[in-house]
Amino acid sequence: MTIRTACRVCRTAFANYYRGTTAVHYAGKALLNVAIARIIADERLGLDVISGGELYVALRARFSPQRIHMHGNAKTRAELEQALAAGIGQIIVDNWTNWTCWRA
Repeated sequence: MTIRTACRVCRTAFANYYRGTTAVHYAGKALLNVAIARIIADERLGLDVISGGELYVALRARFSPQRIHMHGNAKTRAELEQALAAGIGQIIVDNWTNWTCWRA
């Protein structure tokens, strides 16, 4: 199965079962480079990134920031500022105790 086929199978299965209430995201931690990011974007999936480096790759591939989620704990202030400046769709907080050091 190709990456494109897998994207289509997942997107179609969730759309058929949940009728428009889902968004399928590719986990960048599996493998992310500019070419993969462009395929994922072309296939209309969102992208889950866990680091500033992954976000950089996604933006370099011209991935729509609104379809990017940053997920996971232990983000640096620089990574959070990078995500905010890019205008990504969501920053997902796993555990509040890992984020409390960034309160203003």
